[in-house]
Amino acid sequence: MSATNRNRAGVRRREGASPTFVDSLLVFLDRCGYPRPVSEKDITEELIVSRIADGPVPAAYLITLAERCDFEAHPLLAEAALRTGTRRGSGGENGGPPPRGSRAAKRSAAEELEEAFSRVFKSLGEVREGQLEMARAVRRALDAGGVALLEAGTGTGKSLAYLVPSAIHWLRTGERTIVSTYTKSLQDQLIRKEIPLLQEALAVDVRAERLLGRENYLCTRNVIIGASKLADGTTAPALALALFLSLSESQTIDSMGTLPGGMSAASLAAPPRCPMNACGFAERCPLVRARKRAREAGILFVNHALLLTDYRQGGSVLGPYARVIFDEAHQLERCIIENLSIKASREDVSRAIEPLRLSGREDDAWKLLSNELGRSPLSGGWKGLRKRLAREAKELDNAYRALFRDVAESLNPGGSLRSVRSRYIDGGATFADTARAFKDNSFNINAFAEVLKPISEVRLSDALSAFQQEISCAGEELGALAESLRYLSAGQDEESVFWVDWDRDGSLREICGSPLGVDRAFADYLEGFLGTAVFTSATLSQNGSFAFIKDRLGLRLMPAKPIELIIPSPFPFDANCLVLVASDLGDPNGDGFAEPVSEIVSGLA
Repeated sequence: MSATNRNRAGVRRREGASPTFVDSLLVFLDRCGYPRPVSEKDITEELIVSRIADGPVPAAYLITLAERCDFEAHPLLAEAALRTGTRRGSGGENGGPPPRGSRAAKRSAAEELEEAFSRVFKSLGEVREGQLEMARAVRRALDAGGVALLEAGTGTGKSLAYLVPSAIHWLRTGERTIVSTYTKSLQDQLIRKEIPLLQEALAVDVRAERLLGRENYLCTRNVIIGASKLADGTTAPALALALFLSLSESQTIDSMGTLPGGMSAASLAAPPRCPMNACGFAERCPLVRARKRAREAGILFVNHALLLTDYRQGGSVLGPYARVIFDEAHQLERCIIENLSIKASREDVSRAIEPLRLSGREDDAWKLLSNELGRSPLSGGWKGLRKRLAREAKELDNAYRALFRDVAESLNPGGSLRSVRSRYIDGGATFADTARAFKDNSFNINAFAEVLKPISEVRLSDALSAFQQEISCAGEELGALAESLRYLSAGQDEESVFWVDWDRDGSLREICGSPLGVDRAFADYLEGFLGTAVFTSATLSQNGSFAFIKDRLGLRLMPAKPIELIIPSPFPFDANCLVLVASDLGDPNGDGFAEPVSEIVSGLA
């Protein structure tokens, strides 16, 4: 059936018992080994058309695949193609912030909070005084700014205690709140359980979104590449893959599960150096859409790592914000240290230069780039640039890998250290032998990055925008690697610890350095970037004092005194807990320790 005839046929609605296009599509996915992306009771032709029209894979590409195999649901694809580009709100865009001060005239924020929790308590069937006390403290911190340390024992209901005042603050001022957690499981709970309760309590649609790291989202370009590889054999598996990904609601890697045919969901994820808006598929990109929704949300859920990465990148990921609530704050110091840690692995150079496609003999992007550089006002020997870069890149990669071999020979000559970490200290007889090689590699890598810089800065045609972005990202990554090598080569900083990570075969996998403390760096973030920072957890204090966490996170360096509140758990643990002290289990590091522990736990369970 031609595209014209399919368009005339229209989309049949699922009203009778006769087979429909939906049935044909589901049978096709079943035959190719894919699970149902939507439950059978909920799926309709309208839902399928809508998701395909707004999904990560262009409907025109799906039609091209469908025309080459036995696929009976062509009209669904044709209808989706007609709708494509007419529903720009479908990526989750939700209209921006509420009018500033739109709710302020009727009641004060304090009154609105009390009324909201009267509805919460009525819905829950109980009054939680500790929850309301914590919510009042969060409201004060959001309104006045500053730092709050709030420990709330298990059963307090701290999630709603910070979500309700955050939503009220957004509705009254238009300022969004970032809720940062350590685990995805807590985010799942907040979105699926707490946000519906919040909507009910406030009787208003609160725009809440979750943003993950880019490696969690599908990449349209990688999906098409993956489908094209499958299409080299027979077209049906390629179409099934593209259809399944188009119909999946979340379009995240975790939701994909195991794909048929040995396809790894991770291979379809957004690359570390995604060109974002410069990509030709940006309008369909799940990552670009997720970031747009994140900037428009009243409450945004992220994890600690993404929040800290955004800060290091100057706010380019999350956009402007000034209010943050750190839940699971007892894990925050560890995340900050990991974020500030420097690591160099033996594949760093080859991974950085791979997107430049220097080794290929024929590449249209390089041909076009050479022509445009030749016409640019920049001076320089652009002729033969690719060959020169390819030669220098190979030399760079070889020298870098040799550095890792030399360090391994110095610190692990017999290869006895395997699958372990060991500290190193410069100035000793071993590591000092390779210090010069560190500096040479750092200099050469930085010099190569400088060669790429003019290419990324010159004005080129739109056809080269994506490739130019890849060149720019490669240069930035190499520049960062050169800086990392300078830091790691020192190895004597009293404020840091340095170690090497050995692979299973005794080879050197990574060279690492990490700060011993984060107090000053984190205090700079709080003071220079945030208006409000609320730290909460069920375990935040020690012996009734916040002194330890204030020291570790640099809160003592802040000019204003923080709000401090400890709310005990409403559960009578001492009347409902059994404590067993087992003192005869042997060495916890011994090989046989797990067996008696498992027997005791099994018996107790």
